[in-house]
Amino acid sequence: MTTHVNAITFAVKNLALMKHFYTEKFGLEVISENEKVTILKLDNLLLTLCQEALFNQYANISNRAGGKGFYLTINLPSKYAVDERFAELRNDGIQIS
Repeated sequence: MTTHVNAITFAVKNLALMKHFYTEKFGLEVISENEKVTILKLDNLLLTLCQEALFNQYANISNRAGGKGFYLTINLPSKYAVDERFAELRNDGIQIS
C-alpha cells in the first residue's frame, strides 16, 4: 500500500500571524477558514493552522508542557482500510490512543 500525507496540521498560538506568514511569505492560498482554523493549499497538500487550545482539545492533549504540536493526515479509501492500517501499526508495536 502506498501512503501519502494529505494534510499537516499545526497548533499555533497566534492564528492571524501564522496565516499572514504563510500567505504573504510563501504565497499560499486560503481555501477555508473560521475564527479558530485556517486551511491553506500547498500543491497536493493541505496545511491547517489550528488555534492551540482547539488543537489540544481535538488531539485529546491536556497539557503539552510547552511542546510543539502537529499531526499528519493520511486519507484512506474506506473505514475498513483505516481499521486494517491501525491493526498493522499496533502489530508493529506502535501505541495508538
